[in-house]
Amino acid sequence: MDTPTEKDYIDAKLQAVIERLNGEAKAHQLATDARLDKLNQTIDAGLKSVREESSTKYAQLEASFHRGQSEVIKWVVGAILASTAVSVSTIAVLLVHSAPKPPTTAPGPIVIYPQPATATPAAR
Repeated sequence: MDTPTEKDYIDAKLQAVIERLNGEAKAHQLATDARLDKLNQTIDAGLKSVREESSTKYAQLEASFHRGQSEVIKWVVGAILASTAVSVSTIAVLLVHSAPKPPTTAPGPIVIYPQPATATPAAR
């Protein structure tokens, strides 16, 4: 039985088609894997640059925040000192001007009376 039967012929053709499809699938899988690897590298590089940029922006924002905080502290301390000075000055002025003053009486005229001459004992 050397003659190939239809079944053997179909099996051989089917096996050839399967091998060809497997080869194409493997080639497609390799191409897809290469594209996915390249995409992963691109995404990783993009994320790294975004991380670096956000870290830089965060550092700048933090420095700006600290500068602003120190400015606010300076203004608050200055305002407290100024309001304290104004309050103390106002109280001092009010105390000086509201204290009852003793009535001032004009002194009378200065009168100088000549002293009577005393008699000196007579010379003896």
